[in-house]
Amino acid sequence: MNTLLGCSCWAQFFEFMTNLFARLQPHASGSQLLRSAAISAALLTGCAGLLVGGSAKAAAVATVDTCTFGVAGATCPTYTTAPGRLADKIFSVVKAPNQGSGEVKFTWVDYTGDGLSLDDDWSSVIDWGTPGLIGPLGVGEFDYTLSIDPASGYSFGVVSLDSLEGGSAVNPTTVTKELFEGLTATNSLGVLTSVDGGHDELNLAGTGIQQLYVEDRWSVPEQHTLETLSNGFEQVPGPLPLFGAAAAFGWSRKLRRRVGTASLG
Repeated sequence: MNTLLGCSCWAQFFEFMTNLFARLQPHASGSQLLRSAAISAALLTGCAGLLVGGSAKAAAVATVDTCTFGVAGATCPTYTTAPGRLADKIFSVVKAPNQGSGEVKFTWVDYTGDGLSLDDDWSSVIDWGTPGLIGPLGVGEFDYTLSIDPASGYSFGVVSLDSLEGGSAVNPTTVTKELFEGLTATNSLGVLTSVDGGHDELNLAGTGIQQLYVEDRWSVPEQHTLETLSNGFEQVPGPLPLFGAAAAFGWSRKLRRRVGTASLG
């Protein structure tokens, strides 16, 4: 696994963030914007100290592991026998992205700076770079598994899907993410959809699920592009009774909203 480093990344960072905020601003909450900003910084710095929310949160530590696809010496397939691991999460690529070339980035943002906690964010991001995939392209795919070490005492909470692309209401770029319980594509939990960069999420709090099989799919119409596809994962102490998990999730979301408001105000 390689870590993304280098000063040349900063130009890409500013371009990415400008596009990201322009696309998310109309329909994203402050917490979603804050989370996207932190993860975006993580993607470009590998390991960074981020001041978020002033005194509301301590410096966050962001860590990224990457593998490559679509190029000579691609490393993503090696995850099938040597899974990537960050803290309590184990990430294995089953099928590398089958269109274009770029990196798969497995990201952990430790918001509290004290190791695993309820506020941590995890993501797997397919990054095709700029200009990304250029349509028209039929259905592309990327499959992987993500597991939580049972010893950590956590299970999956909110799972989300986002993308960065260009489309239109008439002929939109569409990304989907189907979740399955366990390490095989047999027990579907539901499908998330991102149309023209939209956000979608599914709350798994209270289920006690610690293993997920994820199928990402996308379709890029003519004269449109797809630059990134992002899967986000939050966690809760688990397994918990449904009421307890819902209360814990509600507390976490309220904290995020307060931090987002403070940072963006």
